Amino acid sequence: MSFGYKTAWIAARSTDAARVIRALDLRGTAPSTGEAGVDASYEDHDAGYGRKVFVTRPIDGWTLAVSTGFFRHADDNPPSFGDWIARLSAELGCEVQYFSTHRVVETHCWARAVDGELQRAYGYSGASGEVMVDFGEKTEEEAEDLSLPDEGDVMTLAGQWSVDPSVLADISDGFLGQLTDDAPSPSVAVQPAPRKAPWWKFW
Repeated sequence: MSFGYKTAWIAARSTDAARVIRALDLRGTAPSTGEAGVDASYEDHDAGYGRKVFVTRPIDGWTLAVSTGFFRHADDNPPSFGDWIARLSAELGCEVQYFSTHRVVETHCWARAVDGELQRAYGYSGASGEVMVDFGEKTEEEAEDLSLPDEGDVMTLAGQWSVDPSVLADISDGFLGQLTDDAPSPSVAVQPAPRKAPWWKFW
Protein backbone atom coordinates (compact mmCIF):
# COMPACT_ATOMS: atom_id res chain seq x y z
CA MET A 1 0.00 0.00 0.00
CA SER A 2 1.52 3.31 -1.05
CA PHE A 3 0.46 6.89 -1.75
CA GLY A 4 1.83 10.13 -3.16
CA TYR A 5 0.22 10.58 -6.56
CA LYS A 6 -2.70 13.04 -6.80
CA THR A 7 -2.54 13.96 -3.13
CA ALA A 8 -0.59 16.00 -0.56
CA TRP A 9 1.35 15.00 2.52
CA ILE A 10 3.79 16.15 5.15
CA ALA A 11 6.85 14.41 6.53
CA ALA A 12 7.95 15.24 10.09
CA ARG A 13 11.33 14.10 11.39
CA SER A 14 9.72 12.64 14.49
CA THR A 15 8.90 9.20 15.84
CA ASP A 16 6.06 10.58 17.97
CA ALA A 17 2.90 10.21 15.87
CA ALA A 18 0.76 11.48 18.77
CA ARG A 19 2.59 14.83 18.73
CA VAL A 20 2.11 15.11 14.98
CA ILE A 21 -1.61 14.43 15.41
CA ARG A 22 -1.86 17.16 18.06
CA ALA A 23 0.06 19.63 15.92
CA LEU A 24 -2.32 18.97 13.02
CA ASP A 25 -5.26 19.47 15.43
CA LEU A 26 -7.04 16.37 14.19
CA ARG A 27 -10.39 15.31 15.60
CA GLY A 28 -11.86 11.86 16.15
CA THR A 29 -8.52 10.16 15.69
CA ALA A 30 -8.57 6.38 15.91
CA PRO A 31 -6.29 3.49 14.95
CA SER A 32 -6.53 2.44 11.31
CA THR A 33 -4.98 -0.05 8.99
CA GLY A 34 -2.64 1.42 6.41
CA GLU A 35 -4.92 0.39 3.54
CA ALA A 36 -8.09 1.83 5.08
CA GLY A 37 -6.32 5.02 6.16
CA VAL A 38 -4.76 5.74 2.79
CA ASP A 39 -8.03 4.98 1.01
CA ALA A 40 -9.94 7.35 3.32
CA SER A 41 -7.39 10.12 2.80
CA TYR A 42 -8.06 9.96 -0.94
CA GLU A 43 -11.78 9.27 -1.05
CA ASP A 44 -13.23 11.62 1.55
CA HIS A 45 -14.06 15.03 0.10
CA ASP A 46 -15.89 18.10 1.34
CA ALA A 47 -16.35 20.95 -1.15
CA GLY A 48 -13.38 19.73 -3.12
CA TYR A 49 -11.00 19.14 -0.21
CA GLY A 50 -10.67 15.91 1.74
CA ARG A 51 -11.23 16.04 5.48
CA LYS A 52 -9.64 12.74 6.50
CA VAL A 53 -5.95 12.54 7.38
CA PHE A 54 -3.99 9.31 7.71
CA VAL A 55 -0.94 9.51 9.98
CA THR A 56 1.61 6.74 9.68
CA ARG A 57 3.66 5.17 12.38
CA PRO A 58 7.33 6.16 12.08
CA ILE A 59 9.05 5.17 8.82
CA ASP A 60 12.85 5.42 8.97
CA GLY A 61 12.58 8.13 11.63
CA TRP A 62 9.84 10.10 9.83
CA THR A 63 6.11 10.35 10.54
CA LEU A 64 3.99 11.03 7.44
CA ALA A 65 0.49 12.49 7.27
CA VAL A 66 -1.49 12.37 4.02
CA SER A 67 -4.73 14.08 2.98
CA THR A 68 -6.19 15.72 -0.10
CA GLY A 69 -7.25 18.36 2.43
CA PHE A 70 -3.64 19.56 2.48
CA PHE A 71 -4.13 20.79 -1.09
CA ARG A 72 -5.75 23.88 0.44
CA HIS A 73 -2.33 25.17 1.45
CA ALA A 74 -1.22 25.14 -2.18
CA ASP A 75 -4.53 26.69 -3.25
CA ASP A 76 -4.31 29.73 -0.96
CA ASN A 77 -3.34 32.93 -2.73
CA PRO A 78 -0.52 33.36 -1.95
CA PRO A 79 0.11 29.66 -1.25
CA SER A 80 0.48 29.06 2.48
CA PHE A 81 2.15 25.65 2.59
CA GLY A 82 5.54 27.18 3.45
CA ASP A 83 4.17 29.16 6.37
CA TRP A 84 2.12 26.17 7.50
CA ILE A 85 5.05 23.77 7.75
CA ALA A 86 7.17 26.46 9.41
CA ARG A 87 4.54 26.68 12.16
CA LEU A 88 4.39 22.89 12.41
CA SER A 89 8.17 22.72 12.58
CA ALA A 90 8.25 25.26 15.40
CA GLU A 91 5.56 23.41 17.34
CA LEU A 92 7.07 19.96 16.84
CA GLY A 93 10.67 21.08 17.26
CA CYS A 94 11.77 19.15 14.19
CA GLU A 95 12.13 19.36 10.44
CA VAL A 96 8.84 19.28 8.53
CA GLN A 97 8.38 18.91 4.78
CA TYR A 98 5.39 19.40 2.48
CA PHE A 99 4.69 17.74 -0.85
CA SER A 100 1.71 17.84 -3.20
CA THR A 101 1.24 16.73 -6.77
CA HIS A 102 -1.62 16.30 -9.23
CA ARG A 103 -0.92 15.14 -12.75
CA VAL A 104 -4.27 16.23 -14.24
CA VAL A 105 -3.36 19.90 -13.92
CA GLU A 106 0.39 19.32 -13.53
CA THR A 107 0.56 21.18 -10.24
CA HIS A 108 3.50 20.21 -8.04
CA CYS A 109 4.75 21.70 -4.78
CA TRP A 110 7.33 21.03 -2.10
CA ALA A 111 8.77 22.80 0.92
CA ARG A 112 11.06 22.23 3.88
CA ALA A 113 11.23 23.97 7.27
CA VAL A 114 13.77 23.40 10.06
CA ASP A 115 13.58 24.73 13.63
CA GLY A 116 10.52 26.77 12.71
CA GLU A 117 12.24 28.49 9.79
CA LEU A 118 11.15 28.01 6.20
CA GLN A 119 14.20 27.11 4.14
CA ARG A 120 12.74 26.22 0.76
CA ALA A 121 9.34 26.34 -0.94
CA TYR A 122 8.50 25.79 -4.58
CA GLY A 123 5.22 25.41 -6.40
CA TYR A 124 4.37 25.18 -10.09
CA SER A 125 0.95 25.16 -11.74
CA GLY A 126 0.83 23.70 -15.23
CA ALA A 127 -2.81 24.74 -15.59
CA SER A 128 -1.80 28.41 -15.55
CA GLY A 129 1.83 27.97 -16.57
CA GLU A 130 3.05 29.89 -13.52
CA VAL A 131 5.54 29.40 -10.75
CA MET A 132 3.33 30.02 -7.72
CA VAL A 133 6.17 30.05 -5.18
CA ASP A 134 9.95 30.05 -5.43
CA PHE A 135 11.31 30.79 -1.96
CA GLY A 136 14.83 30.13 -0.70
CA GLU A 137 17.80 28.70 -2.51
CA LYS A 138 17.28 25.66 -4.69
CA THR A 139 18.63 22.57 -2.95
CA GLU A 140 21.14 20.29 -4.60
CA GLU A 141 18.62 17.43 -4.51
CA GLU A 142 16.12 19.27 -6.70
CA ALA A 143 16.00 18.58 -10.43
CA GLU A 144 18.26 20.76 -12.55
CA ASP A 145 15.37 22.10 -14.61
CA LEU A 146 12.34 23.23 -12.60
CA SER A 147 10.58 24.87 -15.52
CA LEU A 148 8.32 21.84 -16.05
CA PRO A 149 8.38 19.63 -12.96
CA ASP A 150 6.26 16.48 -12.87
CA GLU A 151 5.01 14.03 -10.27
CA GLY A 152 8.12 11.89 -10.72
CA ASP A 153 10.28 14.84 -9.65
CA VAL A 154 8.18 15.21 -6.49
CA MET A 155 8.55 11.52 -5.57
CA THR A 156 12.28 11.54 -6.26
CA LEU A 157 12.79 14.64 -4.13
CA ALA A 158 10.68 13.21 -1.30
CA GLY A 159 12.88 10.11 -1.31
CA GLN A 160 16.03 12.21 -1.16
CA TRP A 161 14.77 14.57 1.53
CA SER A 162 12.92 12.01 3.66
CA VAL A 163 10.63 9.19 2.43
CA ASP A 164 9.16 8.47 -0.99
CA PRO A 165 5.67 7.16 -0.09
CA SER A 166 5.02 5.95 -3.63
CA VAL A 167 7.45 3.05 -3.21
CA LEU A 168 6.26 1.83 0.18
CA ALA A 169 5.21 -1.77 -0.35
CA ASP A 170 3.43 -2.09 2.97
CA ILE A 171 2.37 0.71 5.32
CA SER A 172 1.71 -0.59 8.80
CA ASP A 173 -1.25 0.43 10.93
CA GLY A 174 -1.49 4.11 11.78
CA PHE A 175 -4.14 6.63 12.77
CA LEU A 176 -7.05 8.19 10.92
CA GLY A 177 -8.40 11.56 11.99
CA GLN A 178 -10.30 14.52 10.60
CA LEU A 179 -9.29 18.10 9.95
CA THR A 180 -11.04 20.81 11.92
CA ASP A 181 -13.15 23.41 10.15
CA ASP A 182 -10.71 26.19 10.93
CA ALA A 183 -7.73 26.18 8.59
CA PRO A 184 -4.85 28.54 9.46
CA SER A 185 -4.72 31.60 7.27
CA PRO A 186 -1.57 32.49 5.36
CA SER A 187 0.84 34.94 6.94
CA VAL A 188 4.09 35.76 5.17
CA ALA A 189 4.28 36.45 1.70
CA VAL A 190 5.89 35.33 -1.38
CA GLN A 191 3.74 37.11 -3.91
CA PRO A 192 2.63 35.02 -6.89
CA ALA A 193 0.74 36.16 -9.93
CA PRO A 194 -3.01 36.14 -9.22
CA ARG A 195 -4.90 33.02 -10.28
CA LYS A 196 -8.42 33.10 -11.62
CA ALA A 197 -9.56 29.82 -10.08
CA PRO A 198 -8.24 27.19 -7.66
CA TRP A 199 -6.30 24.61 -9.63
CA TRP A 200 -7.98 21.65 -7.93
CA LYS A 201 -11.32 22.65 -9.50
CA PHE A 202 -9.97 21.37 -12.81
CA TRP A 203 -9.81 17.76 -11.54
